[in-house]
Amino acid sequence: MKPEIKIEIYQQDWIPGFAAFANNGQIEKDGTAHVMINIGSLLCAAANGDIENTDLPYIIAECLMHEITHALECWAGVEFSEEKVEELTEKYRASIQDG
Repeated sequence: MKPEIKIEIYQQDWIPGFAAFANNGQIEKDGTAHVMINIGSLLCAAANGDIENTDLPYIIAECLMHEITHALECWAGVEFSEEKVEELTEKYRASIQDG
């Protein structure tokens, strides 16, 4: 495990999907992890009525949290787990619906 991690977030509106942990799931030698968010596709989904405008901040946060968790898995040297990450994001979803 590297002693430190720095997570940089970039808007990349040409990636497929809403977000991604970049660099083929690797962290740079200096400890930098790159996460990308496709704001354009999220705004398009809102414009089409697929998601509510008022939900955008929470969906963006959820997408970022998902990918940041994968970056942290990589940093910690543990195997990627979609199940564990989805469990964490489900807890987040439930907390914002209750609030």
